[in-house]
Amino acid sequence: MKNQPLTDYWQNVKIEFSTYIENKCLCTDIVRHYKKAVERLLNYAMENEIQEFSRELGINFLQSEKECNYKEKTIESRHSAIKHLERLLFGEKPRPYKKPGISKPRGKNIKSQRPYPEQFAQTVGDFFEFLRYSNYRESTIRYYNDTLLRMLWDFDEQGIKTWKEIKANNLTITFSRSPMKINFYFHIKKFFKYLVDENIISYNYSGILPKMTIKSGIPSVYSSDEINILLNSIDRTKPRGKRNYAIILMGVRLGLRASDIRLLRFDNVNFEYSIISFVQHKTRIPQKISLVEEVERALRDYINNGRVESDEPYIFLNKFGKPFGAKVIQTLIGECFRNSGIDFGIRKHGSHALRMTFASELVQENVPYEVVRTLLGHVNRGSTKQYVQLALEKLRMCALDVPAPTGLFEKYLGGGVV
Repeated sequence: MKNQPLTDYWQNVKIEFSTYIENKCLCTDIVRHYKKAVERLLNYAMENEIQEFSRELGINFLQSEKECNYKEKTIESRHSAIKHLERLLFGEKPRPYKKPGISKPRGKNIKSQRPYPEQFAQTVGDFFEFLRYSNYRESTIRYYNDTLLRMLWDFDEQGIKTWKEIKANNLTITFSRSPMKINFYFHIKKFFKYLVDENIISYNYSGILPKMTIKSGIPSVYSSDEINILLNSIDRTKPRGKRNYAIILMGVRLGLRASDIRLLRFDNVNFEYSIISFVQHKTRIPQKISLVEEVERALRDYINNGRVESDEPYIFLNKFGKPFGAKVIQTLIGECFRNSGIDFGIRKHGSHALRMTFASELVQENVPYEVVRTLLGHVNRGSTKQYVQLALEKLRMCALDVPAPTGLFEKYLGGGVV
């Protein structure tokens, strides 16, 4: 049975997974192990005459692999490969499988499951509810959780049993021990402000912490010629090319984030009035932008001639008619950049770079800063600064003439003795 030829469905799964996992930039050995795991899954499916992948198939396959008495490391590799496959086929982040043969959490998970000191637990829970009420994402709350857990256990070790006992020196001692001081700085400022506002403590001691700043890297911006090379390198005669072309245009012409492109639905697009309306995935703030003609043509072409038949409400789908996973848009754009032949050097080449390029072109065209901020969907006015790369021509307008050399410097340039 193992030599039985694969069906078209399983053959497509094998090809799509190979492309997907190779673009994840994993080491060669991991890619090889993951491909082998999926190869074994396909053999298992064919032996059992299973025509399509499902979560139940993944569970049964992993159980069968466990029964082969492989090493625990091999079983974990199989498990990770199946999770990647599920993410590829189903789009959404998969629920965790129960790992065969592993009965206890490992590594940092043990620390994250440690409860808070009893005297602080209720207040921390109330603070997290406050963050949720303020529309903080669960992923952000988890970062706060890690910081507060370390801080409050440190307070407990210092003998602090009530909030009123906290003094400035307690906070400075805890800060000096923190492995992630920049996270500590930003999270604790928010937390102590909450404690003061709720009259739990009298003074906001976070003001004594040394000021921490996050350095912004050099924006990755591409010229109009480079963007044209990128767009022209895409084969738009194929469904995949039509899809990727529309995705890149939405990033570089509209400045959309990868998450908003991935989650774009048909009810977000009004072709009659050329408007896109959606709630931003990152900020949860409503956004409404014009659908420019170039993007509209590409979007219609993909929907009418490239999108697979599916009842999914999301516009962009994978080959199997399922929504994309969280990182797939980034992977697709990076692949298009690499295939274009553009020499991007140390510049980033994902959706973020397209967004930066969009902002930079607006500034070059003298679009007011506040308009750029609105189009990017930024709530904080300071957030836009790291996205904007001024054009070289604008910098030249500010350049001063080089003064003529004089004195000793003039003699030096002339070869005289100084």
